[in-house]
Amino acid sequence: ISYITIRISNDLRMKKTNLRYDIFISYRRSSAKGIARSIKEALKAQGLSVFLDLDELKDGHFMDVIYSALNNSKIFMVILSEDIFDRCSDDDCVRKEIEYALEKGLHIIPVNPDKQFKGFPEDFPSSIRNSINQHQFSAIDTDQLFTASIEKMVNERITPIVNSSSGTAIKKSEGKRKRIFTVAVVFTAIVALLLSGWFYFEKASL
Repeated sequence: ISYITIRISNDLRMKKTNLRYDIFISYRRSSAKGIARSIKEALKAQGLSVFLDLDELKDGHFMDVIYSALNNSKIFMVILSEDIFDRCSDDDCVRKEIEYALEKGLHIIPVNPDKQFKGFPEDFPSSIRNSINQHQFSAIDTDQLFTASIEKMVNERITPIVNSSSGTAIKKSEGKRKRIFTVAVVFTAIVALLLSGWFYFEKASL
């Protein structure tokens, strides 16, 4: 029963939505709701598709929708507000998002707005801390240099990943078309050969 429940849950995570996102934004609502929305709007202005739960969650089980969005995202952006990890227990939504993003191998971009984030709590899991620390922190200025700092992050850290993913998808699509074409050519040749043999035997029997 447990296995079936887990399997059904995983299927729901995968099939909840077919929407594709360039970026999934993870944040602590109590301290980063405003900056999360500002970053989302700035990224959208750069032509990127962004998942932010405040705008995208309309119905359905909260974590099922979150997992589905993560499955369909290329980049996991975590906003490191000052208190983001203050209550990061096992059942905390932010922690679950980070753990799932790491499990799925999403590209991680930690964002440190106005350099508010000073470090991880002492009791924070070392595996998650080490995984996040492997990535460069993008400093976002929330004042006059906001647009410039967003553009810098997009040009240096986001566009290469998005373009790389798109290129991979295009190559896969082209490969699939080539395989279909090859199968069609082989099938046509076999049919032609069979028809040629049939006509030959029909003519010989006359």
